[in-house]
Amino acid sequence: MPDPAAGHFVIAGAQRCGTTLLYELLDANDEIEMARPMRPEPKWFLAPESRDRGREDYLRRLFSGHPVRWRGEKSTSYIEHPGVASRIAAILPEARIFVSVRDPIDRAVSNYDFSSDHGVETRPITEALSPDAIGTMSYDSEQFSVSPFAYLERGRYVDHLAPWLDAFGRERLEIVFFDDVCAGLAMSHFAACLGIRTPEPTTAPEPVNASTHRSTLPTALREELTDFYRPSVRGLERLTGRNLDHWLQPSTTEVRARND
Repeated sequence: MPDPAAGHFVIAGAQRCGTTLLYELLDANDEIEMARPMRPEPKWFLAPESRDRGREDYLRRLFSGHPVRWRGEKSTSYIEHPGVASRIAAILPEARIFVSVRDPIDRAVSNYDFSSDHGVETRPITEALSPDAIGTMSYDSEQFSVSPFAYLERGRYVDHLAPWLDAFGRERLEIVFFDDVCAGLAMSHFAACLGIRTPEPTTAPEPVNASTHRSTLPTALREELTDFYRPSVRGLERLTGRNLDHWLQPSTTEVRARND
């Protein structure tokens, strides 16, 4: 039975925001044990009955018994299920919650490319990423825990955070930026939050889980999406105190999907 005294954290999302790379970096730290399996993600708290199954069952099913200071789970579907936050809080009331965020337009393109790679998406990018397409695609909920087509909704990060703030408070909800992950800076955030030893790499980490598709977003659509995301980006700025003007600058450059 894993030591119940160890601290807990959960990486709750978001998809295509560097969370797989974060998992690998954290799993390499000898003070941390990450939940298994990594693929498919555990998604333990998606089940309503997880609250009744309790802490011991959670620890026994996802972790080994060797002693560590922290145990962590990464399940990126969590951020999109409002009921998950209260379930985690009931079982792991002391947990720290990490949410990774990224330029929402770049994230949407990466998500589209990822779905295209796996044969889920066949529409052209101009159709799939149009705001008019929101909510028009059905999906098999037995196969997917969240819609593989929620490219735009998924990037309105602040829209998903209210139940997490209610359950854990701002002091235990940590926002991690994809740019920092790719630059090799994110682990200092975890070190400060968790009190662990985690030296920064001398170079940026290599990308993981990258898409093979490399889509180009037309300038007109990027400008439309910039307006679409502006309110939520400003909301995230207010929450984090971080200037995100660069997310709202129209660009004609090709978007490269780097990490999950």
